Amino acid sequence: MPKNGKVEAKTLGYQEFVENAIRKLRTEKSKGLHCVYSKLNSYITAYYQSEGLDISTEAAMHTYKDKNGVNVTQHLTGAPAIVRKLVDAGKLDARPAKGGLMVFIKGEMRERQPNGVDIVEMRKKLGLPV
Repeated sequence: MPKNGKVEAKTLGYQEFVENAIRKLRTEKSKGLHCVYSKLNSYITAYYQSEGLDISTEAAMHTYKDKNGVNVTQHLTGAPAIVRKLVDAGKLDARPAKGGLMVFIKGEMRERQPNGVDIVEMRKKLGLPV
């Protein structure tokens, strides 16, 4: 125990912080969390800054095909880079979403067909076996 008598909390690792945020911030409708609209990226930045850590040096590259089929490479820094690294390492599941990325705890992402239909939800609505 420190001399001041207070127990010091340890700084959460990136994966632990993001998984905890997904559990706490997601809605009942979705098991995932939108990195931008949920403010996940902002929360990651704020948390690590409050812990005295500079995450702006975190960097990652992400390549994807645009709507015309052209490869586009994005250079990510800070919180988006942290999330991308966790996804690329297989520690989180993710899928592209309008305006950003939906992230999921590993194994919780539902299968979707290319047209965006949630297979499980569709089968439930139609009364078909899941």
